[in-house]
Amino acid sequence: MEDVLAAVAKGAVLLTGLTSDDVIRTARVAGVSAVVFVRGKQPSDSSVELARSFNLPLLMTSDSLFVACGRLYMNGLRGLDGSW
Repeated sequence: MEDVLAAVAKGAVLLTGLTSDDVIRTARVAGVSAVVFVRGKQPSDSSVELARSFNLPLLMTSDSLFVACGRLYMNGLRGLDGSW
């Protein structure tokens, strides 16, 4: 989570396999606009409630982190460097 705080751009989408409440808190502090849980991971009820209190959208996919990132990239979402 330290890397998220150090490198994420405000409004970014965070993809993660971690499901703790700390992910939600870190996303909030970093200004992330949504969190995507990969590999079929499901956040706990407390994480869902915490995200709801922050108006932070949560999404889930059964895809691996690699595949999920690739699909987003292929559909126009770019990484921190902003290259097209």
